[in-house]
Amino acid sequence: MADGPPKPVQIVYLHKEDHTFELDTEALERVLLQNGIRDLDVAVVSIAGALRKGKSFLLDFMLRYMSRDKEADLWLGSEDEPLTGFSWRGVRDWSCPHEYDYGLRGGMQFLETRLKVKEQQHEEIQNVRKHIHSCFSTVSCFLLPHPGLKVATSQHFRGQLCDIAEEFKNQLKILVPLLLKPENLIEKEINGSKVTCQGLLEYFKAYIKIYQGEDLPHPKSMLQATAEANNLAAVASAKDLYYKSMVQMCGGDHPYVSPQILEEVHIQFVQKSMEHFHFIKKMGGRDFSLRYQNQLEHQLAELYENFLKHNQGKNIFSTFTTPAVLFVLVTVLYLLSSLSGLLGVSLLAQLCNFFIGIVVITLFIWTYILYIGEYQNLGAFIDHGANFLLKQATSRMNAIKTISVSQRYGLSYRRGPF
Repeated sequence: MADGPPKPVQIVYLHKEDHTFELDTEALERVLLQNGIRDLDVAVVSIAGALRKGKSFLLDFMLRYMSRDKEADLWLGSEDEPLTGFSWRGVRDWSCPHEYDYGLRGGMQFLETRLKVKEQQHEEIQNVRKHIHSCFSTVSCFLLPHPGLKVATSQHFRGQLCDIAEEFKNQLKILVPLLLKPENLIEKEINGSKVTCQGLLEYFKAYIKIYQGEDLPHPKSMLQATAEANNLAAVASAKDLYYKSMVQMCGGDHPYVSPQILEEVHIQFVQKSMEHFHFIKKMGGRDFSLRYQNQLEHQLAELYENFLKHNQGKNIFSTFTTPAVLFVLVTVLYLLSSLSGLLGVSLLAQLCNFFIGIVVITLFIWTYILYIGEYQNLGAFIDHGANFLLKQATSRMNAIKTISVSQRYGLSYRRGPF
């Protein structure tokens, strides 16, 4: 994130023409995927409600609390400082102080009355009240007083504390720390598992799909999206575990690792990654999660291929394979040409000299391509040819070595009876 004062980041855009929402994934990733926080559990503070109820007004004070000195209530700022951050237009309040006191105590009394289940209530209304308590571990309410006449009526009000009622500021000093003080923060949980910043990104991606069109999504669609995001978050977490493990092994400035060793640790890290994926609580059942398990396996295989290429690029000898093969080929052709000249086979000597010229020109072309960084296809063709010659020579030498060993053991076997 760029340095500077805290500010709102818009992550969803509304397209009124076709009644669709667009998620600004890049903006959300800049917030949630920062190094140092992407794997941390996230606490979500959601401000919801009708228009002109003071949601943005309250959010601006939350920004002040999180970015300023929290001691001695200095976070509220000076009396004449305008309130900046989220745009806001009007504020509503709890307008019945004669029924319930302001603050948490009065709010809890009000909430208890509103959520009380009565026999004369409709069954659906009773179920809603019961489900609220089953969906949240703790439910509480805080009543704020009226912020003052200037806040509600003045067109020139810009959020200065001097224009806000003292009672409102006093209650604000209680409410905001109650929500945002580190020891009061509650990590977001879904299906019994805590949600990380990286996981929250997957939930945003899944939910935005079902909020398209004019109709509100059905509960079944919401459950499906939650299960999908839940499994995708597990995939991202397991993939991240594998990636970090491989980076510590062969990434960055780490030296070249033998391909055999790299394959062994790859198998170990894949196993740990899959165990991590299975350990995470997921929704949708075994069959539903199997698709995401296959997706994870495919992504890990792609990552392994990238690490192989990155590791091979550190092999100094692989860089000089092509010039070494060409140099050896020139040497062999030169010796063969000299021997042919001594034996009087001039045609073979001339043919060897011709191929020496071709190989030398090829070596110059390869060096030039490596220097300028262009004509990569031609350079790859030369590398492929050199690797082919090296492989053929190696296989021939191994075959000769095998025959030699076989003959040696065969002779010792025949000598055995004597």
